[in-house]
Amino acid sequence: MFALRADAMSKPGGDSTKVTRYAAGLAARGWKCEVVTSPADLSARKSDVVHLVNLDLPLENLEYVRRARSTGAKIVLSTIRHPYEGVKAMYSYGSDTFYRKTKALGLSVENAITLREKVKLAARRNYRPVMRSGSFLTLQRDLLASVDAYFPMTESEHKAIEAEFSPRSRGFLVRNGSSFKSPIRAADSGSPKRDLVAIGRIEPRKNSVELARAALEGGFSIAFAGALNERHSKYASEFERLAARYSKQIDYLGRVEHSDLPQVFGSARAYINPAWFEVESQADIEAAALGLPLITTKHSYIFDTLGEDTPRLDPCDLVLQPAEAIDEAMSRVGVRRRPAQRSWDACAVDLQQAYWQVLDR
Repeated sequence: MFALRADAMSKPGGDSTKVTRYAAGLAARGWKCEVVTSPADLSARKSDVVHLVNLDLPLENLEYVRRARSTGAKIVLSTIRHPYEGVKAMYSYGSDTFYRKTKALGLSVENAITLREKVKLAARRNYRPVMRSGSFLTLQRDLLASVDAYFPMTESEHKAIEAEFSPRSRGFLVRNGSSFKSPIRAADSGSPKRDLVAIGRIEPRKNSVELARAALEGGFSIAFAGALNERHSKYASEFERLAARYSKQIDYLGRVEHSDLPQVFGSARAYINPAWFEVESQADIEAAALGLPLITTKHSYIFDTLGEDTPRLDPCDLVLQPAEAIDEAMSRVGVRRRPAQRSWDACAVDLQQAYWQVLDR
């Protein structure tokens, strides 16, 4: 049974997409997979394994742990833990309205992150975890200590978790799959129409507005493909105003079906990801798989897959020196080695093997 954040189905993203693919692969091997989005639903069902998602949501997941323990199920966690240096950089320099307010009140980054999760949980009337005390890192440590196993996506993520928390439970590496196999050919998409393309939700974490402004200042054309994050309505509206006013340079495509992404990638000279932090961006992997020159955020664990010499940028530079930052980025974009082809079915194989080892303990 997969236990996800309460808004996972209404606000689909990397977590819910991954779980959908995991469940399909496991179902093909005879596993009965269910998805719940509330602790109450978890208590009402019996399961051999409860699979939690996201170490960066410790309060919600600790409540899932409490409920799961009463059922006797084994508990595992896909960590998806973002590089903490990137989280701190976003808190210092980012455009997130909530964090700007907490920073003005003098809250530390740890306490602000915890407060944010509590506000979201209270809004959903999930009050019990709101009463739990502890800073963000302490709560993450508590969560890791309470599960039977955890599943990082990359070796670097695994090493970072071990260095920060020294968890007693065992870690099993479960790498992401990729969907695209063949490099983009000129005949597929014609000559590139734009200088750059960015893939992902329009939101402060992705630096969407900052990237649009940098492209304008640097004289580059850019396409954005991704849904607006309505939780950041002012930020989304600001992005839409920029896209409407400067439509010759900024092409907003909205949410694009996954099957259409090769055409979107192929419409640009290069792919850019200036997010404040990533674990292993699926868009980064797929851009590289298609042979598109790219540059990505330095706050990421993607370099295990694409190589340490992958061109990277500091998102702080995009905020503080936008024109210079994007000029520098464009001078360093490069074609990466294509990542080894790995199907999502192979992920299910790894997951099943990890489940069996946890159940045999």
